[in-house]
Amino acid sequence: MTIFNPFRVVVALVVAVAAYFAINDPSIERARSKDRARRAVVAYMPPPTSCIKDGQIAMTFDNGISTANTPAILDVLKSANATATFHVSTEWVGVYTVVDAILRRMIDEGHTVGFSWYGSDPRNMTDLQLASSLQAQATKIYNAISRYPRLIRLPYDMANIQVLSVAAAQDFKVTSYNLDPADYHLCPSATTLTTTSSSTTTKKTASALASATTLATTAPTKYTDETVVKAYTAKIDGFKAAGVKGAVIAVHNDLCPIASAIGRVISTVRAEGYQLVTLDKCLGGETPYKSVAGAATSVIPTYPAAATAKSSAAGASSDTTGATAGGITAAEELKKKSSATTSTHVTSTTAWSVLLVAMVTVSLITVLS
Repeated sequence: MTIFNPFRVVVALVVAVAAYFAINDPSIERARSKDRARRAVVAYMPPPTSCIKDGQIAMTFDNGISTANTPAILDVLKSANATATFHVSTEWVGVYTVVDAILRRMIDEGHTVGFSWYGSDPRNMTDLQLASSLQAQATKIYNAISRYPRLIRLPYDMANIQVLSVAAAQDFKVTSYNLDPADYHLCPSATTLTTTSSSTTTKKTASALASATTLATTAPTKYTDETVVKAYTAKIDGFKAAGVKGAVIAVHNDLCPIASAIGRVISTVRAEGYQLVTLDKCLGGETPYKSVAGAATSVIPTYPAAATAKSSAAGASSDTTGATAGGITAAEELKKKSSATTSTHVTSTTAWSVLLVAMVTVSLITVLS
């Protein structure tokens, strides 16, 4: 009897293919690939780190509100006739009326309000979970100031292809910075605001909120207001050495008592001829607010292509950013960066699939004979 009987060959092939797809469900493989992309740390086009126009400085404040320190910063900004951008944590928004009142004061005095991500690692969320969380946080701020914020700041290394794409599809603008004066070192020792047990979360009083910082850190020896100012002057000196005016997006922490340092920074940068602007103006007139929590349509914002001026004296990349007529979208850049890896993976998988089917087919024909 012939081993390679046509009927046996067909039966063996059907069984082999069925076995392969039972073991390698395409939907499972797609989910695995998506999860690998979601967890990749540097698989995305970095958000804007500098103002588009040279000579501008956007001061941004993350992680607040502190009912003790944020109003003091607002007082300094108002006295100097300066505006800034506050990425507030939504943890306390809608919980304490004093926090909501400070948010409204920010709006009344011409500042821009965005939010800092609050919650678990966004890279571990599904698209739906992430979109829902972003909308929920935006809604909390809307309930306080009647505006849905677009500008968001993510924690270190928590922006990747998945997170950035979902945020953009929901019409949020993720931003970064090119100057961190590390003024969180001016904070006192951390005060715990929230204690979590297995099933309950207990929040402390507003007085605890007033003095709190979420940073468990001790200030280095001799870290003072002058240290914060020197961070700016070093940046400006770097621009001068590179022969450019340069532009800055700076990050500060308004959970800390930094008001006096901010006052000195404002005087210093203005003396150097820099203009203080809100982040939306820094990015060329980006719309800071929207009419819905998510997106009326799935809009992918276009990031301006970076024109970077580098210098060994400057000690920084991404110091200047210029818009180009052929700006590329985040989605396009992400697709290009991930295509090579995806192609290699698919080719490897296909080769092993063919080999597996062939081996199972031969084995079944031999057994059936």
